[in-house]
Formats: sequence, C-alpha cells, structure tokens
Amino acid sequence: MKRAIVKRFIVVLIVAMAISSIVISMSYYRLASHRVMEDMKPVLLLLDATIDWESSDLEKQIVEISSQMNNDYRITIIDNDGSVLADSETGNPETMENHKNRKEVKEAFQNGFGTKVRNSSTIKGSMMYAAYCSPTQHKVIRISIHHDVITDLMKMMVPSIAISLLLALSVAGVLTNKFAASVTKPILEISHKLEGIYDEKIDFNFPHYQYDELNIIARTTTDMSKSVQDYIRKLEKEKTIRQEFFSNASHELKTPLTAIRGYAELLQSGMASDTQMQKEFLGRIHSEVEEMTSLINDILMISRLETKELMPTKEMLCVKSVAEEVKKTLKPLADENNVSLEIHCCDEFVYMDRSHLQGILSNLMGNAVKYNRPGGFVQTDITMDSTSLSIRVEDSGIGIAKEDQKRIFERFYRVDKGRSKRVAGTGLGLSIVKHVTEFYGGCVSVESQSGVGSTFLVQLPAASLVQK
Repeated sequence: MKRAIVKRFIVVLIVAMAISSIVISMSYYRLASHRVMEDMKPVLLLLDATIDWESSDLEKQIVEISSQMNNDYRITIIDNDGSVLADSETGNPETMENHKNRKEVKEAFQNGFGTKVRNSSTIKGSMMYAAYCSPTQHKVIRISIHHDVITDLMKMMVPSIAISLLLALSVAGVLTNKFAASVTKPILEISHKLEGIYDEKIDFNFPHYQYDELNIIARTTTDMSKSVQDYIRKLEKEKTIRQEFFSNASHELKTPLTAIRGYAELLQSGMASDTQMQKEFLGRIHSEVEEMTSLINDILMISRLETKELMPTKEMLCVKSVAEEVKKTLKPLADENNVSLEIHCCDEFVYMDRSHLQGILSNLMGNAVKYNRPGGFVQTDITMDSTSLSIRVEDSGIGIAKEDQKRIFERFYRVDKGRSKRVAGTGLGLSIVKHVTEFYGGCVSVESQSGVGSTFLVQLPAASLVQK
C-alpha cells in the first residue's frame, strides 16, 4: 500500500509539474516576445533620426547601419504605396513584392507602430517584425529579427527546468515516503491487531494518530474488539452454564428415576408381599414421579421464556388476591418450620399471566421459608406506582455468601449443598423468577449476609402490566 501511494503521488506530481512547466514556458515565451518587440521601438525611433532621408542612396545607409548593429536586425524602408525602397539584406528591393498589405506595415501607417511574427518568404525563416511610420517622411521603417532568438532563450531554460524537476521529485519522494508511512503505519497496526481479535491478551488501545479518520477507525476497532471479546466470553459462559445444566438436569432426573426403578423392582420381585408395603412403595413412586414432572415443567417454562416461545395467557389479576393464595399454599410449610409469614400488599390490578405472578411469589417466599431458621420470619411487601410493580421479600434465614450471590439465579445452582438435599425443590426456583422478570422487562436483585438473612427485590415496569 505504501509503495502504491508513493508511486501514484509521484505520477501526479510529474503530471502537475509537466503542466506547470508548459504553462510557465508559454508565459515566458509570450513575455520574452513582447519584451523584444518593446525593445525594437526605440531602435526604430533611433533609425528615423539617424537616416538621411535626403540622400539618394538609402540602400547603402541601411546596409551600413545594419553592419554596425552586427547584422542582428534586418532593416527595410517602405514607401507610402507599399513599395520597398531599400532592404539591408536583399540588395535588390525592386524584386520584392509590395508590402502595403503586411499587417505590421498597415498598423504602422494607421497607428504609427505595428508588430507581427511570421515566416519570411525572402529569408526563409520565422521572423519578428516591428514597423514605424516616420511622421515627417510618411515612410515606414521596418526592422526584423530572427524568431530563433526567442527559441534560443527557451532552450537555455530547459536545463533549469530539468534541474528543478529533479530537485522537486527528490524532495517530493522523501516527503511522500514520510506521508505514506504516516498513513500506512497506523493501518498496519490496526490490521495486525485485528488479526488477533479473538485473543484477549492483545491490547487494543491505539495511540493518538495525526489524522482524525484513522483515530475514528482505531476507536471503532477498539469498540468492536471489546464487543467481540464480550460476546466470546458470553458464549463461553453460556456453554459452561449449558454443560452444567445438562449435567445437573440429568443428575436431578436420574435420582427419581433410580428410586422409581428400585421400588418397581421390589414390587416385581414380590418382596413387598403385604398390601401396606405395596401401598407405601406405590406412594413413593408417585411422589418421585410428581417431583420429576415438576422438574420437567420448570425446565420447559425456563426454555420457553428464553426462546420467547411461551404465549402467556394474560388476564387482569388482583395482586393481593394472588399473594394471599400463595401465602395460603405455603402456610403448612411455614408452620412446619416455625416461620411466620406476613404480607403487606396493595389492591392494584395487573395484566399478566397468573402462573408468572404465582411463580415469582411462590419461589421467593417458598425459598425464604425453606432456608429460614426456627422462629424466623418472612415479610413480603408489594407496592405499585406509576412506573413499576415492586415485590420485596425479606427473611431472617441463613443468608447467602457474597461469592454465591452472582450465581444464585443460575439453573440448579444451590448455595448450601448439604441442606439443599434435605429441602424439597427442583433447584430452578430463582432461575424461574429471573426469567419471568426479564420476560416483562423487569429486574431482580438480592441483598444478603450469611447468618443474617436475605432481601429479594423484583421490579416490573408498569407499562408491561397494562392491557393494550
């Protein structure tokens, strides 16, 4: 790229300098021609004063004057009728054609002075003519000089022009090389780093370049690299979560299936001979099936919420009524664990799927009861204003460690592994809360301290809870 820039710049420079040289040469040519013509005027005036017009031999006079001028000028005397009276070079003016219609002669008779550049039929060459009409004699004195004088001057300029071109090209080559480097070096830096865009070790911070356009490219590249690396990290995280999910799901499903299989084999073998034992085994099989069904339903709900495939059955719900239903369902579990349940709720109506609102409340309140301590409390405050519906669930339970708070909304993640085995549930409750909340465009957060208790806060935008 650098070589291409330099080559094209040099080509452009050569073309520009060639055009410039032509224009300058033409201008100099015209200026030199005009200058020579102007210098011929005083010569004509001097000749008019020098020539002895009363002499009978004008020819001899002008030949002698021309020789004194080193024969640089050809001198011609023309009568008012256009006939040539004398000429310093032909020596036989009678043979020369009439000059009355020559441009410089006509201008001289009309205006006193005339000029012209043309080929001479007598001298056989390009000549510059200047004519002057003597006011006392009414005759025209014309002098001419070979046009080659101008050409010679132009030839003298050629070496200067050539040297100027070479110097200009040399300087331009150095400057162009520096300019090209100032453009290509940043581009190479950016492109080299782009090749390693998937490598987190590469630093995508670029220096400030002298061209704003390159700084824009550098900033865009930096932003793009961060987005790509964030996306890669997100993919890797999702991959890890997915692997953990399949591992946990298969483990959670394997446990009840193993139990069902064991009880079924016992029944099949006839070891459970009495009716009471058979009923007990069948009851346990039914319990395991219910647990597995609940687990599968929770997995399906999360999957549908993630893929937006779930078409919610929305209806106008009284928030307080749904909250009281959940409290009534959890009351036996709360009494069993000696935990008090309190609800402070508004009487507002929301437009949402009943299972979604129940899922948020039952999972948050249910966990608060399950992971509480005897004599503890669970307090639920539900308020609504013009901007959002807020659900706040506070408990006096075992709390959640700082390192666990970032992962509690992941599927199957359990804080207290030992206690979780003794507590009924699928391990998907908080994940369901998170996905339902995000489905309505809301957010969920937690504040907790180990051994003190936890407070969960769900906020759902009011705009997503009205019928449209």
